Amino acid sequence: MRIFIILSMMVLLSSSKCNPQHVKSMEEAIIEYEASTRGFYFACTIHDQKLITITERGGKETEIPLTKVEVQNLATAFEEINLEQLENLEAPSEKRKYDGAPHATLRISKDGKLFQTNSFDHGNPPKEIKKFIDLMLKYSKK
Repeated sequence: MRIFIILSMMVLLSSSKCNPQHVKSMEEAIIEYEASTRGFYFACTIHDQKLITITERGGKETEIPLTKVEVQNLATAFEEINLEQLENLEAPSEKRKYDGAPHATLRISKDGKLFQTNSFDHGNPPKEIKKFIDLMLKYSKK
């Protein structure tokens, strides 16, 4: 009986380390970030543990595989985002209104629903999504 309990505990502990719940939560989502203005375009999509970027309108997609550590970091930051409140986030700056910064938006499709932010300045997202956006942009430059 002890052996059965020990083996059961080992299986449960090892499976929880391999695929934590918050990684699974992010894997079930399609995350799209887009920033643009006259003469500038950047799009980034995260899905299936890979990051896909496009750096010009109608341009070629570049696929960037993410390491387990990068996926874990993104998933941890993703869990801090309240999807229901995305549309209510306020931009910390307004440079995009006078061409001082590209317009940026974050869209997340999850469980058949679409969650989207209002426009904010590329490089200066609302504090509630800053950690996630900063990681995504960092990994897109590999």
